[in-house]
Amino acid sequence: MSTVNGCSLASQIFTTTSAHSRVAIRPVSTARLNSSASTPPILIRNEPVFAAPAPIIHPLLVLSLPIENGELGPVAAAKIDEITATLSTADGSAAISSESVERLKTGFITFKREKYEKNPALYGELAKGQSPTYMVFACSDSRVCPSHVLDLQPGEAFVVRNVANLVPPFDKTKYSGIGAAVEYAVLHLKVKEIVVIGHSACGGIKGVMSFPYDGSSSTDFIEDWVKIALPAKNKVLSECGDTPFGDQCATCEKEAVNVSLGNLLSYPFVREGLVKKTLALKGGHYDFIKGTFELWGLEFSLSPSLSV
Repeated sequence: MSTVNGCSLASQIFTTTSAHSRVAIRPVSTARLNSSASTPPILIRNEPVFAAPAPIIHPLLVLSLPIENGELGPVAAAKIDEITATLSTADGSAAISSESVERLKTGFITFKREKYEKNPALYGELAKGQSPTYMVFACSDSRVCPSHVLDLQPGEAFVVRNVANLVPPFDKTKYSGIGAAVEYAVLHLKVKEIVVIGHSACGGIKGVMSFPYDGSSSTDFIEDWVKIALPAKNKVLSECGDTPFGDQCATCEKEAVNVSLGNLLSYPFVREGLVKKTLALKGGHYDFIKGTFELWGLEFSLSPSLSV
């Protein structure tokens, strides 16, 4: 048993006993989280989350360009100029779009020149296949790219990113996308570690702490997704309910990681990997406000069988 920001972490315990007069106590699997306490981060903003403007739908353009000798001819160039002029608007949206495309282009050119072409051995090996050490669950938040934060190189980590870095329980129907990723990473890529990484000022966690879950809904997808972390919310409110809301969110960021680690135990191939010692589960928390990273582990074991 350990604590995160003053709140104890519950162990995951699975037991099976016989209901007959002859009592058989089966092997008991236990999971225990180890972590160190840290001061909760201060949220950057105290504003309502998930406010989005109404979508603007533009007509779809289909362009067929003539190609001669592998190059665009003068007719195509003229057509491009015509379309560019048509798309130009008073608010400068065409210029913005052009700038964003240019950013992607220059970004790839820099990557190819500075990384791809300077590491032919690495990318030559990656062309043959992948054999990552880690499977990483991280948030979709643009500020917390795990490859950037942990300096992971191409081929080192099989990464799944979603809102609030959540791992749902085993469910072949509702969460088959996540299930497919875990199954592929564990059974086919043979990863050695699954790491679930939370982060400071997480909007998804702020959402799960804010949504009333009273039957009403203000979002199409977000509330239903982040409710995976409801056990973390309930634990925080039970043990830290008298603390400021910002502190509750900071604590829930780590407790939600623990919920995801517990949910990973519902995947049979994950449990098998833990029993065989070929797989380990880790939880992490990246505080980009303070520039710190915390890592803790989940200890999984089976007790000896006892018959009475």
